[in-house]
Amino acid sequence: MDGTTTAHLHDDEHPDGRKWEAVLAARTSTKPLSAEPLPAAQLIRLLDGAVGERPDGSRRYPSAHAHYPVDVFVAVGGIDGLQSGAYLFHAAESSMIPVTQRDHRHALARATLDAAWAAESPALLLLAADLDAAGRAFQAQGRGRGARYCWIEAGAVVQNVHLCAAALGLGTVFLGGIDDDAMRAAAQPVVGSSRSVLGLLPLGFAAGCLPQPVSAATACGAPGRRRRSGPDDGVNNDLLVETRGIEPLT
Repeated sequence: MDGTTTAHLHDDEHPDGRKWEAVLAARTSTKPLSAEPLPAAQLIRLLDGAVGERPDGSRRYPSAHAHYPVDVFVAVGGIDGLQSGAYLFHAAESSMIPVTQRDHRHALARATLDAAWAAESPALLLLAADLDAAGRAFQAQGRGRGARYCWIEAGAVVQNVHLCAAALGLGTVFLGGIDDDAMRAAAQPVVGSSRSVLGLLPLGFAAGCLPQPVSAATACGAPGRRRRSGPDDGVNNDLLVETRGIEPLT
């Protein structure tokens, strides 16, 4: 031996270890996704769990100088209890703010390089940032620094979305292969003219076999998959879709 010490962690000493190991094991890239409608409550729980704001004003992912330049928009067309259209998730208010009342999923999916199938997913998450504004905010650190921080932050958001999707029994995959010009035109009504789309995350149930939270029994030959059951739990579609009071991920 070289004098180093090897530490062994035991499940009985860390009772929460198995829970997180199960979530990490279930975290995967899922495609294609079913067009089966997704309950609004699950979409809202995922957004709040992945990119929501804590009581102290910080969020659930890192951001240079807590600037949080990456915004999360959601294009929906198959969400039970939520009108088709596009929304901006407001982390501070834990709410979804309507942006348009059109279904933009097909236009956005066509602007990817090889993911036309994403148009059938109930929801498409768009990660977008104003790269020029970020550059100005960090110009003292050198050229391109702000854009770099946006891409790093987007990666952290993507991982949070994947982990929350696994915990909730949903499927997703990061789509970074986009036609920049086509995406700029398709996304402009959703994200505005100043933001750039950094990538998409279609969200829904895995095609052919609907997932469930990883803590439940397994079926269909893979961890945490079953048929979906149960109605939407009453999330409404008023001008501001409130998410306060939704049970947090545990």
